[in-house]
Amino acid sequence: MFTAVLSSPVRRLAILVVVLVGTLSMSFVLPRSEVAREAAIRMELPESLSLWTRSGDGGQTFQYWHGVPLPVSEAEHRMLAADTEFVKKQYVLSDVDTKLPLIQDPKLGQLGDLLEVQASIVLSGHDLNDSIHRPERCLPAQGFKELRLEPGTVKTAQGEVPVTRIRCYTEIKDPATGQFVLGADGRPVRLEHVFYYWFIGSHSLTSDHYERTLTDMRDRLLGGFDQRWAYVLLGSSYTDYLFSPEVAASLGASPILRSEGQTDELLREVISAISGRTLLWDQVRS
Repeated sequence: MFTAVLSSPVRRLAILVVVLVGTLSMSFVLPRSEVAREAAIRMELPESLSLWTRSGDGGQTFQYWHGVPLPVSEAEHRMLAADTEFVKKQYVLSDVDTKLPLIQDPKLGQLGDLLEVQASIVLSGHDLNDSIHRPERCLPAQGFKELRLEPGTVKTAQGEVPVTRIRCYTEIKDPATGQFVLGADGRPVRLEHVFYYWFIGSHSLTSDHYERTLTDMRDRLLGGFDQRWAYVLLGSSYTDYLFSPEVAASLGASPILRSEGQTDELLREVISAISGRTLLWDQVRS
């Protein structure tokens, strides 16, 4: 009676939703093996990154990024299973000899902090459902707003890495007072961010959560094995829109003046460097 009043396109959509939900629900009832295959990744991040990036005037500039380990927050520990593994670093644009940050002027220090590159690897425990998730689930809880997602790939010397790009923003706070920094319109000033992430299983790469779920189901049904999954998340910010054209012109190729395009290019270079050192490419290709 109910289905009779539904139009044909709506009925087809309803059937598709039921089939999809039923298929994904099977991941919770399929038998699990006692030993999970390890993800094709080394749980380490490079000590430093030496990159050639595009400068503000369009030329190529050598940049040295010094890596500083980051602690795992209590919130992350509470959110994920106890046997989840983490590696986190922030990369700071630095002098290659002294390792000191290039942006040291106290008036510009906050911008220097905002332009750092954050990198993390999260490796699931044996209960995958409690120890790994899509970054777009946790970023809003950390204050990131209006997440816009876009799939893509990054070509590296070893192979292509499928990625999901996230563009979003936070509202800048004064570190001294904890209050929002207000613009001329009286509203909090936005800081724009770009993130990239991808998943690594025992033999495959994907940037899609549902593809990862279907891969798990296929391997458990046809291969008879479970696998641990990891994901790599990289992110940074861009600042060029914060400056008037006159101020931007006076800054020239200053590292505190970075566009969205330059940030994308930087993060793609970081993806290439990190994936070359952490991914077990022979295992992924097999």
